[in-house]
Amino acid sequence: MTTLTPPPKIESRPQGSPLGEFLRARRDSLSPSDVGIMDGSRRRVTGLRRQEVARVAGISAEYYLRLEQGTDRQPSRQVLVALSRGLRLDADGTRYLFRLAGQLDVTPPPEDSPCLAADVLEQWSSTPAYVVDRHQFVIGINDLGVELLPFLATPGTNLLEQTVLASLDSAEDRNDYWNAAIQTQVAALRFWCDSFNPQLRLLVASLSAKSKTFRDAWARHEAHPARTGATLAEVPPFGFLPFRWQVLELPEQDQFLFAYSADSGAPESAAALDFLRAKIALRRAVAASSRL
Repeated sequence: MTTLTPPPKIESRPQGSPLGEFLRARRDSLSPSDVGIMDGSRRRVTGLRRQEVARVAGISAEYYLRLEQGTDRQPSRQVLVALSRGLRLDADGTRYLFRLAGQLDVTPPPEDSPCLAADVLEQWSSTPAYVVDRHQFVIGINDLGVELLPFLATPGTNLLEQTVLASLDSAEDRNDYWNAAIQTQVAALRFWCDSFNPQLRLLVASLSAKSKTFRDAWARHEAHPARTGATLAEVPPFGFLPFRWQVLELPEQDQFLFAYSADSGAPESAAALDFLRAKIALRRAVAASSRL
C-alpha cells in the first residue's frame, strides 16, 4: 500500500532578492585568478569585486550593482548568459541562475499529483522508493520504503529536516557522513526550490536554528540537483548498512522519485532488502488469511 498526501501549496510573493544573494555568494567564492584577472594587490576581503564581475561579464558596474541589491530583478537572457560565463557557472548553476531571474517557470504541481505519484510508486514495488516535491516534502512512499526508512513513513515529512535531526543524534564517528548528506540535500533544495515560498522560509529558519552544518551549507548558495548517492540505513537485526540511491525527475509534476538498491560492496545490504521483502510478503499473507 502506498501512502500519499497532496504537496504543500506554493504561494509566491516578492520579498528579498534570492538572485542578488546568489550573485554575491558566487562572487565571494571566486578569486581573480579564477576568471583570468592578474592582481598583485593586497585585498582586504576574499572574492571578486563587483566591478570585476561586471567587467568579465561585459555589463556595466552600475547595472550589476542593481542586480545584487535587488533593485533590478529581471535581467535579459543575454545578461544571464554573460553572468553565467563571468561567474564560471556550470550547467546546473546556469539553470539555477535562470530560475532565480524568472526565466524558468516555477509553477505548482497539478492537483492530481498524488495520484500520479502513486502510479509511479506502484511500478517500483520491489524497490524501496518515495516521491518528494521540490522542497523535499514526502508525497508518497511504498511499503518497502517504509520498512527501510521508517522516519519518512508519514507523508508531509521533510527529507532534509529528518537528515538534520539524524545528524544531531548521530555518533561522532558518523559526523562526516551526515555533514556530506546535508550538503548534498541543501544544494538540491536550493536548485529546485521556489525561493519565495513561505513554507520554505519557515523550513530554512527552523533548520538554521538547529544546525550549524545546515546554516553553513545554506549560506554557500551551492545549487546542484541530487542524482545519485549513498546512504546509511539501520535494518534490524543487521544494523547500519550502506545503500545506493538514484533520483528520477518527474518534470511535469515537479516531483522526484528516490529509488534505493543494495550497495554492491556490501552483500549484507542485499540480504537486508530480501529480509524486508519477505517481511512484507508475510504480513500481506497474514492479512489476506484473516479476511477469509
